[in-house]
Amino acid sequence: MGRIFQKTCSLYDQESNVIAPNPNPINFKILKVEEFGRNLVAQIAYPDCINFEGIKICVFKDMSKIEIESLYSIDPHFSEGSQSPFARFKPNKEGWQFACILARNI
Repeated sequence: MGRIFQKTCSLYDQESNVIAPNPNPINFKILKVEEFGRNLVAQIAYPDCINFEGIKICVFKDMSKIEIESLYSIDPHFSEGSQSPFARFKPNKEGWQFACILARNI
């Protein structure tokens, strides 16, 4: 008799009480935004996220400050959608500087 294995994408056992570190895309606060033409860098806080205190630094292409501030949902993960970040950086001073350099030069 063989064993049956079930593959799951979850990092944690479904019955455990561990809170997944993933950010909730509808529970966020934009802390800082800097525009570079039609590109921008945003520092976004996700209170449900536990890594790096929930702070993400994202570079968005072809988006204005007004557009990002009007979004109901911002998922910091990469996807095919037009509202997906182009790049993410470590949420510290150096990460912000490199994100600004990239946004200025793309």
